Amino acid sequence: MNRSWLGLPAHSLIAEAYEALADNRLRSALSLLGVAIGIASIIVVSSIASSGRDMVFRELETFGLKTIWVFRTFAGEDRLEKDAVGSGISSADYRQLLQDGQGVLGRLSPVVELPGEKVVAAKNGKTARVRLQGVSHDYDVIDGDETASGRFLTEDDISARLNVAVIGSAVGEKLFPERAGDLVGQKFTLGDQWFEVVGVLREKSRDLITSIGAGRGEETGARILIPYTTRQKMMGDSDFVSYLQGQAMDLNRSDEAIAHIVDTLSVSHRGVFRYKGESMASYVATANKILGGVALIGIVAAGVSLLVGGLAIMNIMSTSVIERTREIGVRRAIGAPQVAIRAQFLTEAVLISSIGGAIGIVLGIGVVRLISAVSSLLVNISFDGLLLAILSTLAVGVASGYYPALTASRLAPVEALRHE
Repeated sequence: MNRSWLGLPAHSLIAEAYEALADNRLRSALSLLGVAIGIASIIVVSSIASSGRDMVFRELETFGLKTIWVFRTFAGEDRLEKDAVGSGISSADYRQLLQDGQGVLGRLSPVVELPGEKVVAAKNGKTARVRLQGVSHDYDVIDGDETASGRFLTEDDISARLNVAVIGSAVGEKLFPERAGDLVGQKFTLGDQWFEVVGVLREKSRDLITSIGAGRGEETGARILIPYTTRQKMMGDSDFVSYLQGQAMDLNRSDEAIAHIVDTLSVSHRGVFRYKGESMASYVATANKILGGVALIGIVAAGVSLLVGGLAIMNIMSTSVIERTREIGVRRAIGAPQVAIRAQFLTEAVLISSIGGAIGIVLGIGVVRLISAVSSLLVNISFDGLLLAILSTLAVGVASGYYPALTASRLAPVEALRHE
C-alpha cells in the first residue's frame, strides 16, 4: 500500500483507514451493524416519544393548560359536615372570588350541574341525552372551547337569565340532522322549556387522555352549555353552584390560585364544608414524567445496542493492532510520531462508527416513515433525536478507538519489528 506515514493530512488518514477496513470486510460489517441498530433505535424511540408528547399535549390543551377546578370533598369526620347538603358554593362566593382573586386568578366560572345527570334535549320527536352545564361567559376561554359557528354566551345572557344555549356537534347532529352546519337560531326543548341555539361547539378530541385515565373524560360533542343563572332558575331559583372552574394567571401559579379559592370558601363557610382543587398543571407534570420515563427506557435500550457496537469496534481495532504490529514498528522506525499512529487507528474506529451511524440514520428515518404510513399515529422525525444520534455516532467511534490507538502508538519500534 502506498501510504503517507509521516504526515497527517485528513484525506490520507481516511483513505488508509478505508483500506484497512476493506481488508477485513466481514469483521467491519459486523461491527458497524451494532452501531447501525443502536442509532436507528435512538431515532425511532425519540421520534415516537416526541410525537406522543405532542399528541398528549394537544389533548391537554383542550382543557386549557392553566385550568383549575375547586369542589367540595368529604374528607372530615365531623357530623355537621357530613349532614350538610350540596357543595356550599353559591353565586355570592363566585362574585366575591372575582373581586378578591385578581392577583392569581385570570378567569373564573361557576359550573351548575347535577352529578351524573343526563338531560334529554328534544326537537320534533328527535332526542339526545346530553350533559347540561350552566356556566359563565368566560367558560369557553377557561375550558379551551371554540365555536364552530355562532357565538358563545355573553354577560347579557347571564344577567338576563336567557334561554339560550351553545350545543355540542353531536347534539346538533341528533336534533337537527337535516340542517347540518346551519343551527344558529334553531330551537329545542329541555324538559318543558324552549332554548335557542346561539352557537355550536367545535369538536375536541380527548380520546387518548380519557383512555389512560389522565383527565376528565367526556364526549365533548354531547354537551349543552347555558347561562348558569338560567340553570339555577330551572332548579327552582336556587343559588347552587356545583363547583368552580377557573384559570390561573400562570401555569406555575395554579396551586396558588387553588389555595386562594379553597381558603376563601373555607372562611366563608366556617369549616362546615371542605374543599380541594385539581389543576392541569398536575396533569402536565404527570404527562411529562410518564413520557420522559418511557423515552428514557427506550434510549437506554438503544444505548445497549450502541455499547455492543462500540465493544465490537474496540475488539476489531485491538485485533488490528496485533495483526499490524510489524507495520507499526516499520512506521515508528522511519520516524512516524506517536500522534500519527494514534490518529490512524482512531480514524479507522470513527470511520466504522460513522458508516454504521449513517446506515442507522437512514434505517431509523425509514422505520419512522413506515410507522406513520401503516398506523394511525402521526410520527415526525425528532431533530433532537437526530442530533443525539449523530453525536452518539462520533462518541462511540472515539471511545471505542481510543484505547487500541493508544496501545498502538506506545509500541516500542524494536519490539514491534521483531513481532511475527
